[in-house]
Amino acid sequence: MPVQDLTEIFKKYENKWVALDDNYGVIAEAASLEEVLKISRQKGLDDPTTAFIPNFQTEYVL
Repeated sequence: MPVQDLTEIFKKYENKWVALDDNYGVIAEAASLEEVLKISRQKGLDDPTTAFIPNFQTEYVL
């Protein structure tokens, strides 16, 4: 699978948790991981890919 730049999609989810479907579409967003998982399960996705989207103005060293 080719690398995809999701920066533009994720900008509106700064400082939030998101759940993604297989096509990198955001299916849930919330302030906590627990809430994102709850919303995802309600939508029928039991094991979504999740991520915390950090503030884009902050630098991170991994």
